[in-house]
Amino acid sequence: MFASRVKGVVKVGDVTVNIRKLSARSLEKAPAARQAAVGMTMKGFGTEVLQFIREGVAERTDKTESQEEKEPYGTYDREATLIAGIESWDAMRPNEKTGDQEPIPLLDGIADLDEAAAEKIFRAIVDLSIPSQEENEEAQGKS
Repeated sequence: MFASRVKGVVKVGDVTVNIRKLSARSLEKAPAARQAAVGMTMKGFGTEVLQFIREGVAERTDKTESQEEKEPYGTYDREATLIAGIESWDAMRPNEKTGDQEPIPLLDGIADLDEAAAEKIFRAIVDLSIPSQEENEEAQGKS
């Protein structure tokens, strides 16, 4: 019932990342953030490119429901998901003044993640957050 109580752990190299299930509210915001980013990108496109994209979208709307279930990742904004879903990690960096090891702040670290690490953590958060068909039916009292 309470998403904040559902936790998970992702290992990326020698770093342990503690993640949490996203709340319904966070899940609602993540697609909007993705749509806003896409909209900003599309503003710079010419009319021919936009027409090509529209035609491609029309072709893709024929996806079956089972395909949609297999591919939930494209629906959510990765950065918004990482920010909402990462609780902590044990990644360290040297302090610029003292040279001592200190934790990497989450927002700094998220902005600096390489592609593979960002994708691995993002997918783990989405997998933890999106209920399966069975969980949906159970929550609705249909099982």
